[in-house]
Amino acid sequence: MGVAVMSMWPTAAGPTAIFSMYMHGPGLNIVPRSDTAITDSALPRPSDVSVVPSIGSTATSVRVLEPSPTISPLNSMGASSFSPSPMTTRPSIGTVASTVRMASTAAPSTPFLSPRPTQRAAARAADSVTRTSSMARLREGCSGMDSTVVLGPRRAEGGSCDRHRSYAGHMAGRLSLEACLAGRDLTEPRLSPNGRTVAFVANTPGPDGSRADVIVMSVDGGPERILTTDPVRPGRAMGGGVLDWWPDSRSLVAIDKSGDLVRVFLDGRTTRLLAAEGRTLSSPTVEPNSSDDSPRIALVVDQAEIVVLDSATARTERVDRGDHDFVIDPVWWRGRPLWMAWSAPDMPWDRSALVTPSGVMADAADRQMQQPRAAGDGSTLGWLDDASGWLNVVLADGRRVSEPHEHGGPSWGERQRSWCWSPDGRSIAFVRNEGGFGRLCTYDIDSGVVVERAKAVHGQLSWQGRHLVALRTGGKTPTQVVAYDTSGDEWSRRTLAIGPSHSWEGEPSLVEPRLVETTASDGTRLHARLFESPQPNGSLICWVHGGPTDQWQVTFMPRFNYWLDRGWSILVPDHRGSTGHGRRFTNGLRGRWGDVDARDVAELVDHVADGRRVFAFGSSAGGLTALGLARIRPIAGEVVAYPVTDIAGLDDATHRFEAHYNRSLVGDRTRTEMLSRERSPIHHASSLARVPVLVFHGDADPVVPIEQSRRLVNAVRAAGGDAELVEYAGEGHGFRDPEHRRDEYRRTEEFLVRHSS
Repeated sequence: MGVAVMSMWPTAAGPTAIFSMYMHGPGLNIVPRSDTAITDSALPRPSDVSVVPSIGSTATSVRVLEPSPTISPLNSMGASSFSPSPMTTRPSIGTVASTVRMASTAAPSTPFLSPRPTQRAAARAADSVTRTSSMARLREGCSGMDSTVVLGPRRAEGGSCDRHRSYAGHMAGRLSLEACLAGRDLTEPRLSPNGRTVAFVANTPGPDGSRADVIVMSVDGGPERILTTDPVRPGRAMGGGVLDWWPDSRSLVAIDKSGDLVRVFLDGRTTRLLAAEGRTLSSPTVEPNSSDDSPRIALVVDQAEIVVLDSATARTERVDRGDHDFVIDPVWWRGRPLWMAWSAPDMPWDRSALVTPSGVMADAADRQMQQPRAAGDGSTLGWLDDASGWLNVVLADGRRVSEPHEHGGPSWGERQRSWCWSPDGRSIAFVRNEGGFGRLCTYDIDSGVVVERAKAVHGQLSWQGRHLVALRTGGKTPTQVVAYDTSGDEWSRRTLAIGPSHSWEGEPSLVEPRLVETTASDGTRLHARLFESPQPNGSLICWVHGGPTDQWQVTFMPRFNYWLDRGWSILVPDHRGSTGHGRRFTNGLRGRWGDVDARDVAELVDHVADGRRVFAFGSSAGGLTALGLARIRPIAGEVVAYPVTDIAGLDDATHRFEAHYNRSLVGDRTRTEMLSRERSPIHHASSLARVPVLVFHGDADPVVPIEQSRRLVNAVRAAGGDAELVEYAGEGHGFRDPEHRRDEYRRTEEFLVRHSS
C-alpha cells in the first residue's frame, strides 16, 4: 500500500504530484484550449475539430464534449467498483471531476526512498489537504489543529491527562522539530539540450501552503532564478513527470498546478499548449533533435493512454492501442514514442512490457521491464529488466550490465531516471543499490568496464555536454542537486542547490547505519540497516517500510535524526517482499503477505535488540507488518499511521493502481478472505490488547479507508487494551498540513516517553 509523506513517516519524498494510477474512468477526449492557445502562443490556429483516435472512437468537437465509444484500457480486474467494463463510453465531465487520483506529498527535506506517489481520494483532495478547518479542534489538551482524538489513552480512575507530564530519564533533544520540517523539496533536475542550463522543480512551504516552481540556473553555478509565474505541479524527488526541455534550450514544457501543459520560456513568457479538461496529464516528453520550433510532445493521460500533441497544429492523437491497463514513461525512439505498460492482475514489478504504437516490442512472463531510454541520436535503445534475477541495465543488442545489484527501484510512479546515456552514446551512467547504500557508476559500452564514480544515493540522472546532473542524498548528505564534470578520468562535483534550510553541518544525529544480516529459520538471508543513536536510551524503534514492495535506502532522513537525537536507535528491516535484493527476494512474499513479513522482522529485531525496549513503527502496509510483530514477540508499543488492518477489506475499497495487489500478495478472493482472518490485525485484537497502540489516520484516505483504523482501535479497547486513534481532517494517505505533522511528532514523543518509563 502506497506510503505517504509530508509527515514523520519516511517514504518517497516529493510534494503533491497528481498521477492517475487511481483513476476509475477513462475520462474525456483531450482537447487543446484552442482560443487560449491562439491568444497566448503564436501557434497556427487549430482546426475546428480535434481528433483523438482510440479504439472505436470518432472525432469529437472542440467545444462540444460528447461521448464517443471506445475500448477503455482502464479495465482493472481487481476492483470492478473502481473501473469501467472494457467496453464503455466516455463519461460526462462530472464523472471525470470525481475520478480518483494519485498525489505525492513530502515534507521539506524529506528523504526520497522510492518514486512512489501518495494518494488522494479525489482531484480536489490534493489541494484541500493544505487547508486547515477552523471548525475542528482537538478534544484533549491541545488546540489549534484540525485533528481529533477519537479514542484517547486509558487512564487510571480519577487520573489526569498526562500529555504534559515530564518523565525521569527522558532526553530532551537538541535538534528542534522545526529544523526537521524546514526546507524545500528539490525534484526532477534536467539539463538543457545544449548542456548549459539546469532546470528543476522546487516546492517551498509558505504561510498559505506550499508552492512549486521551475527553477533554472547555470550548470557552472550561480544564482537560482524562478522561471514560472504561476505554480507548477510539484514533483516526486526520485520520480518526476513534470517537465522537459524544448530542443532549442530556450524554453521547456511543464505541467502546471491546474494540470494543463504549458510552455515556459527562459525570458519568463508562458503559453498554454494543452488543457487537461478534467483528465490527468503527466510525463511530457518533447521529441528530441526536432528540425523546427514545433516538435511533437508525447504525454501520459490518466496512466492509461499515450497521446502525442503536434505543437504546430495543436492537434492530439492517441497512439497506444488500448491493450494494457497502465502505461507510463514515454520516450522517443526512431521518430515515434515507446513506453512501459502492464495489465492487471500484475503489478509493474511482476510483469511489464515495452510497447510502441505498433504493439508490444519486448515482453516476457517472468520479468519487469522499465525505464526505456534512447541514446542522444535516438538510434540506440536501452532499458532495465530483471531477467537475470537483478534489475540491471540492458542494451537492445543484448549486452547487459550484469551484477548482483539493483540499478533501479519499483515503478510506483513515473519518470524514475536511475540510468542515462552519455551524449555520444558510448557509455551509460547508472545507480547501484548496495544493500540500501547508493553508488553512481558508469559503464563503457565498448570495453564493458564499470567505473565507480561517487558514493551516496543518486537519482534523476541527466547527461548533456560534459556535465551529468543528479539528485544526491545520503545518511549525512542533505538532499541536493549536483553537477559532475565528466571531462576527465576523475569526475569533480559541484553542488548547485540544497533542499534543507537548516544547517546540518556537524549535527551529531547524522549517523551512517551499519548493515545487518541474519538467517531466517527457513534459511533465507535477511537484511536491515541499524542506525545507532549517539546517546542511546536503551530503546529501539523498528521502522517498517510500506509498499510492501519497496525499500528505504540510506538517504537524508530528518525524521530519523529527530529520534536518534533523543536517544532512540532505529532498525530499518528489509523483510521478504522488499526490493533491492533481487527478484527472488521480492517474490518471497507472494501469497504470504501478513505472515512471512512479520516473521522476518521479528527475526531481525531478535538479532539486534540485545535487551532493548522495542517499539514498532509502520505506515500503510508497514503498519500491517508492525502490528503483526506484536503477535510474534513482546514489544513495548506500536505507533502506526493509516495501517492496513483488514487485508480482505482492501479488495473493494482501495484505489485503482493497487486494486488487484492482493492477487499476488495473498491469492484469489476466496483465499484472501480465508487468510485475512489469520493475518489481519482486526482479527487479533486480544493479542494487540497486550501492547499500547497509537494510530494516526486521515479522514480522506482513498487507499486504506479510515474505517479500518476505527474498527481496530475499538476492537483493541473492547479487549481491554490501551489504544488511541488520532484523526486528521482532510488528510489522505499521508499528512501534509504542517500543524498536523507537528502534532504527530508531539503525540508520538509523548507516547514513547510514557511507555519507556
